[in-house]
Amino acid sequence: MKMINLPLIGTWVKNKQVYKITTSYEIIVNFIESHEQTQQLLLKIFQDKKYANIIIEEGRKQCREAEEYNLNTIEAVFPEVCKSIQVRRAKYSLLVKENQNIDSMLHYG
Repeated sequence: MKMINLPLIGTWVKNKQVYKITTSYEIIVNFIESHEQTQQLLLKIFQDKKYANIIIEEGRKQCREAEEYNLNTIEAVFPEVCKSIQVRRAKYSLLVKENQNIDSMLHYG
């Protein structure tokens, strides 16, 4: 008998699995977004574009591998978890933007 089939333990195991999946997905998405932002900064800061392009290309390669892993390992198997995270992230982004707009209106009128 598998532990996942036991009522109390099974629920705990499933919750742990979902937690690992969601955390992995969020880490990968944040990794990719951070690399994209860093690439923009590197191009602005580096005088020698040759070295900036070397660093950027390595980052792009890692992002492609992360996206591939995300698509093939997480999104393909657990699409509902990924959609849930995407919706939550979109809500958060909208709330942050709305908060910034309200602060701006309060400050500048």
